[in-house]
Amino acid sequence: FVRLYAIIMATDGTGYFFAFVHVGQGFISAVNGFVLLYESHMKQRLLNKIIDKKLAQSASRGVWFLRLGAFLTLLDAVYLPLVETYSYSDSEHKIYLSPALFLTFDNSVVLASILILGGLIGPRDRLDPIEVMAELEHIARTQGKRIAFPGKLNRHSKHCIVSFPGKYSSEWDAAVRMVEVRSRACSLACVFLTDRDSGLGVHEDNPEEPGHCWCKALYGQLPAATYISIVEDPGSMSAEDLRFKESDAAAMGQIFLQREGQSDQQWHEDKEAAKTAAKMKCEENCGRAPWGCRWFHDWKANVEQAVALGQALHVFYFEGMVGCGKLSWQELSNETSVKEARKNSGLGASQTAEVAYLESCGYEFQEHDVTEFDDFMTSHTTTENI
Repeated sequence: FVRLYAIIMATDGTGYFFAFVHVGQGFISAVNGFVLLYESHMKQRLLNKIIDKKLAQSASRGVWFLRLGAFLTLLDAVYLPLVETYSYSDSEHKIYLSPALFLTFDNSVVLASILILGGLIGPRDRLDPIEVMAELEHIARTQGKRIAFPGKLNRHSKHCIVSFPGKYSSEWDAAVRMVEVRSRACSLACVFLTDRDSGLGVHEDNPEEPGHCWCKALYGQLPAATYISIVEDPGSMSAEDLRFKESDAAAMGQIFLQREGQSDQQWHEDKEAAKTAAKMKCEENCGRAPWGCRWFHDWKANVEQAVALGQALHVFYFEGMVGCGKLSWQELSNETSVKEARKNSGLGASQTAEVAYLESCGYEFQEHDVTEFDDFMTSHTTTENI
């Protein structure tokens, strides 16, 4: 409407107003175009770091169309003043290009830009183009950070991952990203706590054993060694990892000890003093896990919700070790049984407790090798979940 008004005003001889509108419209389109170009450049940089091949392929297509949209937006900034300037005569003030034809052409360019940026033009992808861009934003926002994750249940999904090996960090990050962003992704009941606020080091009462938290059933009596965190060689760790280790120790109430140029004798004395302090902390805390049992309480609630929704439960194991290392719920607090199971286990420490609880409740679950993760997420991010 502003452009139509500019053309009408031009027929009355208000050339200065018309020129002003040219500059304003051209400037706005140019700014939008350069913003899109910058955005596509930043997303391309992220794209080069993505391990997920399917996401990278979809994102690459999205970045290409983002650049095309930027080109059309910049074109809008250039052709608009030119067409409007040379479509009438200063002497007769007559429009050579009719307003209707001009607006049709102009709106066609704008519409094409919207359809391209929205991913509605071009070959269809299994992934929503808007969600693909959102995943890139998620990667940029969380890169190099540890983000607490309380689990997420998708009520429209038919599947829920209830146990996943945390040592596969890339796959774990991808799982969190997908369930956070994709509206059709499966549920993820697993919990990851990073600080005191999110629940690290916090204990929750076990209603089955009044007066005790879940630690007794999960771990039994833990040794004093769990209350000390020692860094022998800080130089072998990145500054970020060292910071995480120190903050974790603070959240869990552990004794944190870092070697900083002490002589061998002094370092030995420092460690002995730290072990003594750790033993006192362990006794004060009745041998409970310094990392707490809030994670189990929250995970259990997520699993119960998934079961109530009728979702199929899924457990992922280490590569090539599906079904290995399982214990009964009663064996979790038996130190000898735990050590024996850990010798050839396909489960992480927390996973061992998760699977034991699932079996004690009689919940059926499907077992997967972690190498099946990509195919699993692809097959369960479809319209079947809607």
